[in-house]
Amino acid sequence: LKTTHVIVPLVLKYKEYAKQVSTYTGTLPNIAQWSGKTNSFRIHTSISSVRTSTGRFASSKPNLQNISARTDLGKRVRKGFVASAGMEIVAADFSQAEMRLGGHYSRDKNLLRIFRNDLDPHIDTARRAFKVEKPDKMTQRDPCKVLNFGIFYGLTEEGLYDQMVLAYATAGLPVPEWLTLEWCKEFKDGWFELYPAVKGYLEQQYYRARRYGCTWTLFGRIRRIPEVRSCHKRVVSSGLRQGANSPIQGSCADWMKLAIAEIQAEVIEPFRREGVECWPLMTVHDEMLVEVEEGYGETVKLMMEDVMSKVMTDKETNEELCLVPIKADGKVMRRWEK
Repeated sequence: LKTTHVIVPLVLKYKEYAKQVSTYTGTLPNIAQWSGKTNSFRIHTSISSVRTSTGRFASSKPNLQNISARTDLGKRVRKGFVASAGMEIVAADFSQAEMRLGGHYSRDKNLLRIFRNDLDPHIDTARRAFKVEKPDKMTQRDPCKVLNFGIFYGLTEEGLYDQMVLAYATAGLPVPEWLTLEWCKEFKDGWFELYPAVKGYLEQQYYRARRYGCTWTLFGRIRRIPEVRSCHKRVVSSGLRQGANSPIQGSCADWMKLAIAEIQAEVIEPFRREGVECWPLMTVHDEMLVEVEEGYGETVKLMMEDVMSKVMTDKETNEELCLVPIKADGKVMRRWEK
């Protein structure tokens, strides 16, 4: 409905503002508690490792993981979180983890080529999809980026269309005439021609979900998919999408848990034994946040990147257990930013 009447985008914009006020700007300052140790106000969240079916850590009371880093308002709310005096925030996240796992699972030669040669997967996809050397960001690279990540989440052509319309609206641009559901369907079909082995991976997970009623991660942690036994086609389709996505998201969650344990042992504890203040804060999906004394942030960032990039390296044999290189990107900051 976004393109049918001028009032619809205005209603959506109002809902966005209302959400920011009710959930963040009107709530978070009121629950901040004074900390005598850091001489600053701190917001404490509850972290659970068993609330999500994917295995990721969940934040609640308040949920600090769903502050959007895509919208301008979300970015401004994140910047409201500041390191304590004399401290720095270090963030490190797995780069394009879902796509890398998709390459590992599917063994698709083009995905393997992209990551083994450290190429930008979205630009590479756009070049081959649109047959251009320098893809336009809004009309060519961005659709490829949405689909590259979304395909492993069971993104439909309707979902692709919705995200594209939202991207144009966020940029303040009119929706082009060529952007239709038919175009999205053809574009999605063309994506599978660029990465044909991915369809085989999806079919394999659909079979496992139907045959065993579950799928599993690289580490053998299972997720049951009772939806595939439903008599309702819509529920079955939802279950199959969950079954295909679960090994990807679940393995990302397993990577993060391994990285947390190793960062604690190899980075945080050694610094604290030397008398340097260094504390883990929280995780946001594939990102880990740490607070450390000023002057040590760059060192901690490099150490975290190294630990995370070796999360699938066998410690005894040095064998790489993932078919594509794992990459982590870090950042040192005063205010929390993406």
